[in-house]
Amino acid sequence: AGGASYSYETGPDGRQYAVGGEVSIDLSPVPDDPQATIAKMQQIRRAALAPAQPSSQDQQVAAQAGRIEAKARAELAQQKASETPEASGDDTTDDDGLTPVKASLSPYTDEAAGEASPTGFLLDIAI
Repeated sequence: AGGASYSYETGPDGRQYAVGGEVSIDLSPVPDDPQATIAKMQQIRRAALAPAQPSSQDQQVAAQAGRIEAKARAELAQQKASETPEASGDDTTDDDGLTPVKASLSPYTDEAAGEASPTGFLLDIAI
């Protein structure tokens, strides 16, 4: 975040009073670090929505931070998914060339149509 800038008006007593202001916010993702990007965007969203009555600009900043956070979460999930098989060394295949996961899903395909097309999957996902 940059420094705050204020707009002033002169009051009836001749003194200047701040009547508005803004703070520039850096909405760029942290390069090559989706976890840091997620933390940064969460902090920006909290700051943008902190006022009792956030302005439309505050709401737009919060929404943009939410979109960037979602992209970072997807990137982090993709990184974790690509690291998982390598880390476990579980790159084995069965005799038919299927990995154990694909082999376990094969009973859920419709082979009567002439080709194996998926008709449904039962997934047990733990995050």
